[in-house]
Amino acid sequence: MSLREQLSGARWVQYDADTDLTFAWFGGHGVHVYRDSGDEMDFFNVRSAQNHVSLDEVIAAVHDKIAQYHDMG
Repeated sequence: MSLREQLSGARWVQYDADTDLTFAWFGGHGVHVYRDSGDEMDFFNVRSAQNHVSLDEVIAAVHDKIAQYHDMG
């Protein structure tokens, strides 16, 4: 499946040029991480004290994950 097809229905998407990865949030607590080929290479959950995760919490979690990828180098 292409990256475009994978991202269909996403509520929020961010591309990181340094890692060449695309992060997609479809709602809920999970964030999908895709390569340009459309292959999903990671998935992680956003921690929240609430039942519903806010977009701000998702963005912060994605920025933290990007920093982890940079540290792994």
